[in-house]
Amino acid sequence: MVHLGSVPDQHRSGVDPDAGRAKGASRLNPLGPLLDLIFPPLCPGCGERLLSAGRLCRDCAGALPEFGGEGCGICGAQGDPLSEGGEVCVRCSTDPPPFRRVYAAVPFAPPVDGWIHRFKYGRERALAAVLAGLVAQRIDPRGEVPPPAFLVPVPLHPTRLRERGFNQALLLARSLGKWWRIPVLPSLIERIRPTPPQARLDHAARRANVAGAFRLRGAVRGERLLLVDDVMTTGATVGACAEILREGGASRIDVVTVARARRRLSHTEGGEGTRKGRPSGSHPT
Repeated sequence: MVHLGSVPDQHRSGVDPDAGRAKGASRLNPLGPLLDLIFPPLCPGCGERLLSAGRLCRDCAGALPEFGGEGCGICGAQGDPLSEGGEVCVRCSTDPPPFRRVYAAVPFAPPVDGWIHRFKYGRERALAAVLAGLVAQRIDPRGEVPPPAFLVPVPLHPTRLRERGFNQALLLARSLGKWWRIPVLPSLIERIRPTPPQARLDHAARRANVAGAFRLRGAVRGERLLLVDDVMTTGATVGACAEILREGGASRIDVVTVARARRRLSHTEGGEGTRKGRPSGSHPT
């Protein structure tokens, strides 16, 4: 059983105080019901009036994209050639990632891709609760034995954080922490080097782009950790984060994302390597 006592004193202040506690909306904000009457919450998908914020209407919830079948048992890639065993993709078979597996709620496809773009680049922070709810209703890591002890958001570089005003992965982690009652370590990993947007880079270029970009700021030996990010494409960013956690001695590292984007394949993996992506910065991992 991992508990907060295993986190070093200098890092305990980094444990998100809201995560791991179930709180009603009225307790978080006593004026919430009154504000809902004056400014009724709307579905982010279609604008329909809702009874409570942080949700989708029935029609939009029923129109979410679905995965087309079983993907890689490690990275979750869909449509990639599988190894001879048929359970993992060729890439994970020949070059195993530093994480155990990836949990993704939906494919990176309409309308979710648009919501994520609005969340990150349109600065619609309220979408964090909607996207986290979408994840929590489809994925529950507490079914793992033993469950993860902490959620760890993928960090932004301070320059990017100042530009955007918030770290989308941290907002998602905080919301997921409340759903799952798992505490968040918001500053366990630090991004020490700014990196260009990854959207138009292939896997090898993405890995080179994030190499040496992260630093561990606390002890993790023996910990079970769940990395949180908004979108995963090749896994280069979460892989770089997982690598430093593994080097620090974490006993288990998994990844959870809202969406899984289809990655470009190299010639050796059976792809043309020219599949078009979204505009630069759309899905940076």
